Amino acid sequence: MNSTNERQLVDSVTFAVRNGVAWIGFNRPQSRNAMTWEMYDALEKHCDQLAEEDTVYAVVLHGVGRSLCRRYRHQPVFGL
Repeated sequence: MNSTNERQLVDSVTFAVRNGVAWIGFNRPQSRNAMTWEMYDALEKHCDQLAEEDTVYAVVLHGVGRSLCRRYRHQPVFGL
């Protein structure tokens, strides 16, 4: 990866690599970064990509606003 590489799969999860450090951010400050299935999927994809990298030496998880992650945001599945 370049010294600065930014990718974003969804608006609620940011991803950047700078100088060997991957920064993964949760960007839902209105809900104190409560996780959604979309965020879990994006986080998993970013981690899978990082597992293949030999130039990333650290990963930092951070949240926008007051919280890293408040909780899982439960959403009904198929009307249940």
